Order: sequence, then structure tokens, then C-alpha cells
Amino acid sequence: MKKAQLMAHPLYYVFVLIVVVLILIFGMDIIGKLKNTQEKSKFVEFKIDFENNVDNVYLKNPGTKISYELSLPIDVKEVCFNDNGEVKASSEYFQTFYVDKLRTSVNCITVKNNILKFTLENKIVDGETIVEIS
Repeated sequence: MKKAQLMAHPLYYVFVLIVVVLILIFGMDIIGKLKNTQEKSKFVEFKIDFENNVDNVYLKNPGTKISYELSLPIDVKEVCFNDNGEVKASSEYFQTFYVDKLRTSVNCITVKNNILKFTLENKIVDGETIVEIS
């Protein structure tokens, strides 16, 4: 082997090491962004399912009571409701939204293991059909 070939050998190892480090750095960044997107999609799925569940109970007979369990983003500890139909939680992924037909008999419901358990009931109050969450 020539002397120049011996000197080139360590350069290959340095180049391979640099490429591996760059792949790890960019890979971890992509994984972090993917987890963030996953949590955001859990919120969107929760919002759509929650609104559909309220609509489903609204269309049932008065007195109908159905229990539900919905998955939430990982950092949600409780979900709070107002009588004007506002649904909110303290989370970087959760955005406040409104459900027209929803009324509440509780202020907040604690989330356990990223699952919100609640009951919706179709009621008639003052001649108006509403859905009450408890």
C-alpha cells in the first residue's frame, strides 16, 4: 500500500462518523415533530368525535343517556365545560371550541390515562332540547 492510501483510510471513518451523527440529529428532530403532530391529531379526533356524540344524543328521545370514553392528548389533565357550550382544557395541543346544544351539570371532568369518561343525556328544559354532560 502506498502512503497516501494509508492516510485516506482514517478520513473515511471520520466522514462516516459525521454522516451517522447528522442522521441521528435530524432523525431525532423528525421524531419529535412526528409526536407533536400525533398529539395534535388526537385533539382533532377528540373534537370531531365529541361533536358527533353530542349530535347523536341530541337526535335521540328525551331521557336518553349514553356514556362515552374518548382519547385525549397526553398533557390534558382535565376538560372543563361552560353552559354556553364552551369546551376547554389547559394543554398545548387542545384548543377551545363550542358545541351549540351542550349544557353542563359539572364544571370540569378529570382525565385518567388520557381517556375522558363522560355521560351525555338528552333533556328538554324550558321547551328546548339540550344535551347535558355529566
